[in-house]
Amino acid sequence: MRPEPEPGPGPLRRSVLSVNALPPMALFALPGGWLELCREAAALFPLGGQERARTAARRRIGYNADMAGIARADRIERLLREHGILPTRQRVAIGRVLFARHQHLSAPELHRRVRRHDPALSSRSTVYNTLELFARHGLVRELSMDSPQGKLRLYDTNLQPHHHLYHIDTGEIEDLDSDQVSVRVPQSALGRSRLVGVDVTLRVSR
Repeated sequence: MRPEPEPGPGPLRRSVLSVNALPPMALFALPGGWLELCREAAALFPLGGQERARTAARRRIGYNADMAGIARADRIERLLREHGILPTRQRVAIGRVLFARHQHLSAPELHRRVRRHDPALSSRSTVYNTLELFARHGLVRELSMDSPQGKLRLYDTNLQPHHHLYHIDTGEIEDLDSDQVSVRVPQSALGRSRLVGVDVTLRVSR
């Protein structure tokens, strides 16, 4: 039997070699994500060879988001299954945008962003129903904010204990660590009830 030829260098290896061979000004022609990826991998080549470079590349692309800036489909499918939710194509498409990072999104804003990545998902009701499903299963927190346009319902993907800073002029919302806001509640105010959590929203204006 004829021995099979050894596989040639993969895309990452070729990219790294190309970056090492290019003059400095030519590097600006490469896409930003790949440029950073290749530089990191190239820096590791003298220390550990191809396998370490591939590992660095996978880590650089990220577990949470892919090169398009949305979460990886396999991660969302696993996340939904872990929370007892059937990972349909539409739910995964919504989750890829929603869970790409910690953020506060309204249903209309999420719908607009999802359609940019998946134009076939045109139903607003699907986005609304999916958000309510995610909230029931503990994947997001519902927030209610008073805005100049009235009550604003947002969905928060940060499930760690934290507070919020709400800029009423711009509608921007920032997370505040729990230790940044001190709240004292006397037991007399609780009566026989037990305090299970405190959510503080600080409203600021310029």
